[in-house]
Amino acid sequence: MSGGGTADFFYREAQRLVYVARSAFKLLQIQKQYKLITPGSSVLDLGCAPGAWLQVACQSLGPLKNGGAVVGIDLKKVKVPSTHCDSRVSTVSADVMNLPKDEFLNLYPQKEGFSVVRYVSTCYWYHN
Repeated sequence: MSGGGTADFFYREAQRLVYVARSAFKLLQIQKQYKLITPGSSVLDLGCAPGAWLQVACQSLGPLKNGGAVVGIDLKKVKVPSTHCDSRVSTVSADVMNLPKDEFLNLYPQKEGFSVVRYVSTCYWYHN
């Protein structure tokens, strides 16, 4: 835990449930309320470090047979967390603002685009 304070409930709970960060609970709450990520969704997570949102997004896709994909992009190299993630999750280390268009388009699952986009700066969501 950074900041030198005492670990709060969500920090301890994230550790217990093997999420890489307490922020996983924010997405769990959003997902419970709005159900943005459905089976087969394609999710783009811009600013994906440390990866807790990748974990919850993958879980929200349901079983592997449902399909779907989660792509995380961050300036930092982010390793896909081994817990709560499967082969549908991938990460790219890049500045999305400088990513060549053809490379970005190659990230699209089945070339159909993304159904859910999360931008970390102030947690904007786009859902079509």
